[in-house]
Amino acid sequence: MGELVNKIQIDNNIIDWVRDALNLDHQDEKEYHEHQCKLLQEQYDKLQRRIDKIYIDKLDEIVTSKFYQKMTNQWKEEQEKLLKQIEKHKKANVNYFEQGIKILELSQKLYSTYLKRNNEGKREILNIILSNCSLNAGNLYPIYRKPFDLLAKGLTRSVWLPLLERFRTFKEDIGIENIKLNQLILQYQSNV
Repeated sequence: MGELVNKIQIDNNIIDWVRDALNLDHQDEKEYHEHQCKLLQEQYDKLQRRIDKIYIDKLDEIVTSKFYQKMTNQWKEEQEKLLKQIEKHKKANVNYFEQGIKILELSQKLYSTYLKRNNEGKREILNIILSNCSLNAGNLYPIYRKPFDLLAKGLTRSVWLPLLERFRTFKEDIGIENIKLNQLILQYQSNV
């Protein structure tokens, strides 16, 4: 099983190049979310001005209490939706850059880490990098998880582009396994 882990390697020059590409993409992503938050906040503020104005109109008896209540409730619901959208943008996973770099760096030492582990630790590493294996006529056929499938195939300049998207969607793809990956990354960092 160790040879399955040993296949996950990447050239240092490509790590540097992907790090630079991820860094640029990370900045674009961050600017996008900040811009979206600003636009949503402007919509929120506009609704608040409407609520303030209609309150004065109610006091001046320009609108009925019933109309005031109806419009205020409607605008407050819209404000709540806007706040949720703002929160989503603030929590957007723009940290995929850091996660991607950690995965690339981890891939360089994964095999030596695997060899140092006990059987339980080796099983954890295999669970992180493999989604399934099949056995046919005595041959083992692994199915690697994203993005480890690209790393196992070997990164060349002709296949690096999909890697950026894979790192971006990595957390969503592995779900709960992300906790184990983060533990493995922390253990790797403490061994370096």
